[in-house]
Amino acid sequence: MTHPFLERLHHPDRPVLVFDGGMGTLLQSQNLTAMDFGGEHYEGCNEYLVNTKPEAVEFVHRKYLEAGADVIETDTFGGTSTVLAEYDLQDQAYELNKTAVELAKGLTADYSTPETAAEGFNSGAATIGTGPYKYVSWEPKGELVLARNDDYWRGMGAWETVTR
Repeated sequence: MTHPFLERLHHPDRPVLVFDGGMGTLLQSQNLTAMDFGGEHYEGCNEYLVNTKPEAVEFVHRKYLEAGADVIETDTFGGTSTVLAEYDLQDQAYELNKTAVELAKGLTADYSTPETAAEGFNSGAATIGTGPYKYVSWEPKGELVLARNDDYWRGMGAWETVTR
């Protein structure tokens, strides 16, 4: 059985798929407070909002879906244990990512209708970290590159948690 995303992508008409834009930008436009994030310690941890203020994340998803996005990214860009450790949330990496995916999937289902023959899709977004010592990327050759002072296996473990 072929996945609907692949069917659409390989359709003879080659339709354009529209992805959403920046999650963080629209979250910031909502003027969220420290309390929205669950307290000062968690302020800035967008991934934690799926627990503390899911309606803020839903607002972002809805804006992009209403604008015509076919694919929305989950609120998981900093959802690895490595990044979440900055907020002492590393043990919640799996649960936060799962909640973010469920939230996004529920909204794409709301915007998929027989009348439009459209089906919304979700795309996960993740990074190992934001600082110079916690960066992982996939290079064009498919090589995993870790910045200095980071451990390969720790990076792979963080990726495994997010992609589970």
